[in-house]
Order: sequence, then C-alpha cells, then structure tokens
Amino acid sequence: MTSVEGGVLTIVEVLEEGSLFSKEHAVGALLTMCESDRTKYREIILREGVIPGLLELTVHGTPKARTKARELLKLLRNSPYPRPELDADTLENIVSNIVSKIDGDDRMGKAKKMLAEMVQLSMERSLKHLQQRAAW
Repeated sequence: MTSVEGGVLTIVEVLEEGSLFSKEHAVGALLTMCESDRTKYREIILREGVIPGLLELTVHGTPKARTKARELLKLLRNSPYPRPELDADTLENIVSNIVSKIDGDDRMGKAKKMLAEMVQLSMERSLKHLQQRAAW
C-alpha cells in the first residue's frame, strides 16, 4: 500500500466513507501495517488524517472494527510509554461532569451531543486537510 502513491490515503478514505464491512477491513489493514512495523508506518498513516475516522469507528463501528480501531489508536500514540486506558463509561462520565457544571438538565444527552460534535469537527478538519493535499 505504501509503494503506490495514495495507497494509504485510499484505505483512510474507505475507513471514513465505506460500508461498515469495508470500514472493518480498512482498519484491519492499517492495524496490520502498524503492528508489523510501528516505526515505519506510524507517520505514514497519521499523515493521511486517519484519527477522525478511527474515532468515529470506535463509536459507530462493528464490534470487531471498534476493537481494531482502539488498538490502532494505541499504536499511533506518540508516547512509547504506556498510559492508563479510559474505558467508554469513564470518558462519558468525564464529559457528563463537564456538562453538568454548565447545565444540570439532560446531562447524558448533552454529553453525547458534545462528543458527536467534537468528532464531526475533527472529521471536517481532516477532510479539509485531505482536500488541500489533493490540490497540491
């Protein structure tokens, strides 16, 4: 995939826009690459703007795709030092606590809406980045 111009970008695009089945295979391909040689492929994968698609997949993917997306996100981290993992409930509680300080009504709904907006904004930035790269 890296020997062909745009190969990794194509996989990232499938990850963002493909069917659930296609997304599962795309994240699997990227995970396999990164697991085979993290040092070699990490920057290549990150350069193509994969993070928003992975974040979206951890929320809306198939169970296999969610697991693979989380594993790939771990491998793409900068730090070689292990960090404690936050599970989905903990993350949701953090966002809920922030929202509750803003407004006590319907905390969970607002927390989920905030998370969805953050993912959407990140995806829009990634798309803009991809469009700029395509224009070069």
